[in-house]
Amino acid sequence: MEKWHKKWGILGLTALLLVFSLGGCLESWGRLKMNPALNDGWKNRGLNPDYTYYYCGRSGLPDAVVGIDKAWTFDSRFWFRIESMDEVYDKIDNLSNLERDQNIRYAKDILALDGHMVGTYFSYYLTTPVFVDAVTGRVVLYDPYKQEDDK
Repeated sequence: MEKWHKKWGILGLTALLLVFSLGGCLESWGRLKMNPALNDGWKNRGLNPDYTYYYCGRSGLPDAVVGIDKAWTFDSRFWFRIESMDEVYDKIDNLSNLERDQNIRYAKDILALDGHMVGTYFSYYLTTPVFVDAVTGRVVLYDPYKQEDDK
């Protein structure tokens, strides 16, 4: 009987540790949410001028353009800063459309897990991993380009 309690106790403790450690990881993931009004903002040149904008991929054919609220720290190791709003609109106009059978330019809000608005995302790629650490104010987005697209 004592062995049975010990075995279940260890199993229960392991399960609790796993749940809490996974819960901690999930707190840092953000998400992208469709926002049709962003396309209107792009078409009418009315995007948020207070955001800092970046692109990833090739300069003349970027994979994505993001605008990040200046209240957040953006990890830009995969991205290049865009210096002017005119250049932001040019980059969005010239987004790469290498995604097979995809003709939709996605315009999405970048949200923290709690729904707090962090920025905006434009790409022909549906999604990309988003990491938002609300404690440190750090945001990481990865290039949505997939090398399989070249095959």
